[in-house]
Amino acid sequence: MRIGYGVLTALFGLFIAIVISAPYFFKDLEFSKVLYSRENKLLGAKISKDGQWRFPATKSVPENYAQCIVNYEDKRFYAHIGIDPLSVLRAIYQNYKTGEIKSGGSTITMQLARLLLGNPKRSIFNKIKESLLAVGIEFNLNKSEILNWYTSLAPYGGNVVGLNAALWRYFQRDEIELSWAEAALLSVLPNQPSYIHLEKNRKLLYLKRNRLLNLLFSKGIIDKSLYELSILEEIPDKIFNMPQVSNLLLSYLISKYPQKHQFNTTIDASIQTKFSDISIKYTKAFKQNEIHNLAILLVSNQTGEVLSYLANSSDTSKTLRNTKVNNIHSLRSSGSVLKPLLFAAALDRGIISTKQLLPDIPTLISGFRPENYSRMFQGCVPADQCIQQSLNVPAVRLLQQYGVPLFYDKLKALGFTSLFRPSSDYGLALILGGAEIKLWDLANVYGNLANQLIVFQNSKALSVRNWNMHILSHDSDAMKSETFANSISKSLASVLSLGAISLMIQTMMGTEMSNDQSANFYNSKTNKIAWKTGTSFGFKDAWCVGLCPEYTAVVWVGNSSGLGRPGLIGLHTAAPLMFELIGQLNCSATWPIPYGEMHPIAVCKTSGYLPSPDCEEIDTIWNPIKINELDVCPYHHSYYVDESEKYRIFYDCDLKGHLKNYFVLPPVMESYYKINNPGYVSIPPVRNDCRSFQDQRINKMEFVYPDKGTEVFIPVDLTDNTQKIVLKATHKDNQAHIHWFIDGVYLGSTDANPHEWAIDPKIGKHQIYIMDDTGESATVTINCHKR
Repeated sequence: MRIGYGVLTALFGLFIAIVISAPYFFKDLEFSKVLYSRENKLLGAKISKDGQWRFPATKSVPENYAQCIVNYEDKRFYAHIGIDPLSVLRAIYQNYKTGEIKSGGSTITMQLARLLLGNPKRSIFNKIKESLLAVGIEFNLNKSEILNWYTSLAPYGGNVVGLNAALWRYFQRDEIELSWAEAALLSVLPNQPSYIHLEKNRKLLYLKRNRLLNLLFSKGIIDKSLYELSILEEIPDKIFNMPQVSNLLLSYLISKYPQKHQFNTTIDASIQTKFSDISIKYTKAFKQNEIHNLAILLVSNQTGEVLSYLANSSDTSKTLRNTKVNNIHSLRSSGSVLKPLLFAAALDRGIISTKQLLPDIPTLISGFRPENYSRMFQGCVPADQCIQQSLNVPAVRLLQQYGVPLFYDKLKALGFTSLFRPSSDYGLALILGGAEIKLWDLANVYGNLANQLIVFQNSKALSVRNWNMHILSHDSDAMKSETFANSISKSLASVLSLGAISLMIQTMMGTEMSNDQSANFYNSKTNKIAWKTGTSFGFKDAWCVGLCPEYTAVVWVGNSSGLGRPGLIGLHTAAPLMFELIGQLNCSATWPIPYGEMHPIAVCKTSGYLPSPDCEEIDTIWNPIKINELDVCPYHHSYYVDESEKYRIFYDCDLKGHLKNYFVLPPVMESYYKINNPGYVSIPPVRNDCRSFQDQRINKMEFVYPDKGTEVFIPVDLTDNTQKIVLKATHKDNQAHIHWFIDGVYLGSTDANPHEWAIDPKIGKHQIYIMDDTGESATVTINCHKR
């Protein structure tokens, strides 16, 4: 009796242990890593560690497939508790009658248990283990959950495991919507996957499928017409490869969330496919110039959702190099794409107005000599046109005025995460590509700024919500648990005002692409696009940022290796691609203008400064609401001229003159400005009989190079011999002669404006003195070093 109780107790304990331990068999299963779009379309997949295409468990099974699998594998599935005694007795009888194993009597739950145990060899001992585990599973899961797990782990031929993987490999479909013929086919495949699958024994596969369909018809589950149509349906004749276009995104997410198997993203599958096709076309053209790589990111300004993510070329040609590099998160030189942000920041501080003239002249600051892409100078250019023309020299001078540390802090506050060096290391080159940035951050910053206007328009309130650029859907576990790539940005209303953001975007909308026909075609169709290009030093990076009210698109073109190529210019490579991409979208909205966050100001129409009494034409422009006021126009002055207006005179010299207003630029600015502005009128010279009354405060000539306090490095050749340096000056009178002196020693004279003189100075300090025939003079002291 005691022995009997002991056996019963042991069996009960074993049963309880099995019930408790059953859930642990579902842990640590190896699954493929899969990537889905917002529409739940498969974008990419990576095979599991054991070499199987085994997608994560399905959440539901189609009703017709459930009918097929139950009727084919386990007719009493919904009645038993994991073991079907009738099936076991039937199997014993069949096996005894035939003298060989014809049937195992396994239920669907037992087959699931077998899969969880690693598909061990058939034996009585293993069958007992499967049976016990099946009972444990039944006590932990309901029938629907058991069916889901079975269809997720069942083999479907080759290395295809699970219904979702089979759907793509055999039908190239994501949707679990099956015809009855497809459901029947997928129900018979797990029965003998190594013997019968799509690539062999196809006739027998047809026979088994049709036999199941006939069974369903005989039971009244499907009608005659559906049965007849189903048996005529062909079975797939090839296996489809997994999609590859988003593999770099999948790799990035795997590295970010290594424990996850399924990634549900915000990617729009249709846009991703269109952008991929267009990028392949451009890649083939770029390849002719040995440009192998690109990257594209599209963001919804309203929601912050990433709609397209192409981290490299989608062209799988083996002739392309470094196509496995994720260029969206790589550090690249920024080129000129930060200039609009400096423009907006300077507007906010009241340093400039949108129309204020900025100097565009030869500049040397602590040994740094910026140059425009054209290698030309315009003297001075309105601030908005400096952005539209992407002029380097005015940008550098504006950054010097704004302050490198302040702008550095501003960039960090905006959301750039890769500025890992102190601001002093970047210096003024920060605005010309000296900073390393990520494409992700660039899209995040400009998309966030665009969002501030969109939200303001919708809310009509200053309480702008936080904006979060993200690529994982909000209902995903990863999105709930942590921020993605530090992308959550605070409201930027405190970093840049809405007025400055709006003026920046309006300025970027005024950019003209170029004079060629293709560029004008894109520009004319996308006149609501605010955009900015960038090209890094050495032609290594080509950028284009494009914004319409609905979207922000960022394009990078270059070589992932960092190899520069002639012609790798943002305007010629990234911009056409960006315009074609954004032309595929519906950019129908107009940019809102937050008039309540700006105020109209009167400025001098010519200079863009606050008008002085001598400014004759006044214009009204919009400016952000800030405390700091603009400077008064320094260029308009009234001068006393004679009746012919050909000469300046003075009251003490001639009383018959009159006052006339002139727009007067400093000599260096004037010398370049009047080349591009033939209508510019210089102030007339002083009449000879009035020279003794001349106001000496008016500078008629000025050094272009070197400037005051310049440290001059004397160049040397390969044999270490010093070379000459060229001095340069300009005079308001193009006919003037300039006499050159160094340390009191006369060198000679020049008569061509701008004036140049080459010297071979010794190391140390020297005084350079120039004088014209009227006695006007200028002096500069330089300190010469040997390089």
